[in-house]
Amino acid sequence: MIKAKLFYKILVVLNNLLACFFLGLFFLGASNNNGEGAPMITEQQALFKQAIYGIVVSLFFSAITFLLGVIFRKKMSSDWKYLTRAFLLQFFTLIIVYVVIGLFMYLK
Repeated sequence: MIKAKLFYKILVVLNNLLACFFLGLFFLGASNNNGEGAPMITEQQALFKQAIYGIVVSLFFSAITFLLGVIFRKKMSSDWKYLTRAFLLQFFTLIIVYVVIGLFMYLK
């Protein structure tokens, strides 16, 4: 039981680190900065793309954490209420991390 909890927590931490990496990855390549003649996009379009990307990545990695919880649910004796709260907590935390990364990149 202890080993299952520890393994679950390690997987969740690795999942969150990977999520933070992918959230920060979007800001490495901006479509307006390449010199290959790509069509320029407006600030509204760029903001919309960034918002959609942040939401999708946050949902994806939160869903992975939820699935990990479902897999380890019987071994850790956690209920569905706990899994739902963990999903929502991680989703909103990843959104906040994405906003902080975005503010850092724009204010830099």
